[in-house]
Amino acid sequence: MDNGRLRIGTKREERKAFTYSTRFDGTVTVYITVPAIEELSVSGSGQLKTEGDLKAEALSLGVSGSGQLTVPKLTADKLQSTVSGSGEITVAGTCPQHEARISGSGNVRASDLRTEASAIRISGSGDGRLYARRSLEASIAGSGDVYVRGGANVKSKIAGRGRVHQE
Repeated sequence: MDNGRLRIGTKREERKAFTYSTRFDGTVTVYITVPAIEELSVSGSGQLKTEGDLKAEALSLGVSGSGQLTVPKLTADKLQSTVSGSGEITVAGTCPQHEARISGSGNVRASDLRTEASAIRISGSGDGRLYARRSLEASIAGSGDVYVRGGANVKSKIAGRGRVHQE
């Protein structure tokens, strides 16, 4: 535990001065039961996948690097998804409000997350796949694309080659 956060990782081995290496070829499965959760994040090239129903009031999902974070069955009041780098967040379930941010070439795949209102900001070449029934606000700076399902009223601001596609 570190300031109320559970951090799961591998220990680094010191080989030479100022050089560290972590090498693990395998799968680690960790089961955690908590009364409430506010944030899940992956840093580096790891993978995190939840099992079963995940319920939260306000949840923050984050990937920094090339990692993957998957939440197949979420029920939340508010969700924030942030990808920085080439990573990917995949989420499905129900949540009235979803805000996604992509910086780099990463992806947010949330077309199976039923929302009323969604917002997405892309800086770079990343793509967002979202569902919104009522409204979607999209801001794209670069060549990223947004694909939206659900028939939402779309407001977009685009600087670059990016596009918003209604499916």
